[in-house]
Amino acid sequence: MMTRLRCVMKARKSQIDVMTDKWIRGKSMGRQLERISQGLNTKIPLVITEGNRHPEVPMQAAMLASEGGIVIRQHMPILTHWKEYKNDKSYLEDFVGRIGGQFAIDTKNKDVKYACADLMRCNQRQMSYKLKKAYFNGVAADKVRTTSPLSTMIDEQWMQLVNMWSTPKHKEHTLLCCSKEHAVTYLVFQQNIPSSKEQAGT
Repeated sequence: MMTRLRCVMKARKSQIDVMTDKWIRGKSMGRQLERISQGLNTKIPLVITEGNRHPEVPMQAAMLASEGGIVIRQHMPILTHWKEYKNDKSYLEDFVGRIGGQFAIDTKNKDVKYACADLMRCNQRQMSYKLKKAYFNGVAADKVRTTSPLSTMIDEQWMQLVNMWSTPKHKEHTLLCCSKEHAVTYLVFQQNIPSSKEQAGT
């Protein structure tokens, strides 16, 4: 059983390494959209109606979500709290501007700005979680890197994240999440292990 668990943890580390490689690769911003736009000879339109956080058309919503994630990974620093982005409007303006560069959309429309802000907030939280999982969780305190793993962040911004993750509140949350992950992994193995009767029948 322990051997199987170690194999899973090793596979998980490999997945994290692959994911990290994707973060630091060359720019991928808009390549697919550029090909589609060139075929249509125009930018792809996005329609966001009042009160909605994303386009009602599923394909438009999926493409917006994909490009929003790329903007965060390729161009935005990951700060400790969303309020830091709210206090500095340039982050949201840059995000909305880059989205507007890929789609036919009114970047001055309040509903568009609201939808982009929500998309940016969700992606920022996801990216923060992924960074913590890849570079902090399970790493000894003296082994945690002190330099930013991303070109979009300076070392000072990275250390602010590390210091936040090092607080008792976040450590307790990490232990809880890890316990849940191990419980799920153990349950999956239990379900996949043949019973003694099944083994006897083989």
